[in-house]
Amino acid sequence: MTRIDIQESERREREVEDLMAHRYNRDYHNPPVMASHSKAFVEYVARFVRPGDRILDLGCASASLWPLFKSLLPADVTIAGVDLSPKMLDVARASYPESDFREGSFLAVPHGPGEFDVVIVSSAFHHINDSLLAPSLKEVHRVLDEHGLLIGREPLMSERLSDRGGWFAGALMHLRHLAYRLSGTREYPEPDPGPDHHAYHPKEFLRSIDTVLTVVDVEFRNPASLFLARVHHPAVVKLALHLDDFIKHREGQEVHYAARKNFSTAADVNDCIEKALLDNKLSEEELKAFMVQVAAAARVIERELQSSEAQWNR
Repeated sequence: MTRIDIQESERREREVEDLMAHRYNRDYHNPPVMASHSKAFVEYVARFVRPGDRILDLGCASASLWPLFKSLLPADVTIAGVDLSPKMLDVARASYPESDFREGSFLAVPHGPGEFDVVIVSSAFHHINDSLLAPSLKEVHRVLDEHGLLIGREPLMSERLSDRGGWFAGALMHLRHLAYRLSGTREYPEPDPGPDHHAYHPKEFLRSIDTVLTVVDVEFRNPASLFLARVHHPAVVKLALHLDDFIKHREGQEVHYAARKNFSTAADVNDCIEKALLDNKLSEEELKAFMVQVAAAARVIERELQSSEAQWNR
């Protein structure tokens, strides 16, 4: 195994985060599709949080999820934040000056043993090298109470709807191009996140979690809408979320998971994970029906586009 320079890896991640801090909320949480994804994740978190819980938002960035924490979690929970980036923490503290934000990393959480009932990691583990995931999980284990929960979400690189490839993937990309033309959506250059930044294979990632904690719940989310994630056009946003709901979020681009410390029925949980990964796939009939919906969505967007272009050309 290649030896990882941890200090260099963290320096590079801190540098990228610092560069993005001023626009992180705007570009990754404010677009309506992304805002819907964040709300769905915090609603998922809320299923497990109890009144009075002590919560750590690990990899909190600019506290992007905190408005949702404040509105969707019990009012008497306490929330602390830890992030690697000083500039992200500056944005977080400006929004929540009374809250406890500390600079730290997955490998060195600046809190004591058993200090939290819940640790939330929202799309952050994939920023680290695979070799650092196990020690990061042990650090999460250390700061969790005896029966505490890790709750998180991560992007995936396999077991996704788009991995079917061929004409199917082509239809989704053409839908994306139509939507971007209609809405005038633009992408922009991002700083190079380095070689450690990657998405996960779901089975491998969940097995890694299961070596330290016990995975007790898994959901796959957002199979189609991430293709349209930056679009603000109301009709496109509605269609994007409809496509996800139509196939009940199976074969998603993202996984939501909950893992408990000192959980006692690992065999039952592993059976559920295997069923979620292997059995909960789309049938050919469901896939064809979904493609009809994709085609219908494309026609709706194209009609909107033609109408808009006609107005532009007057």
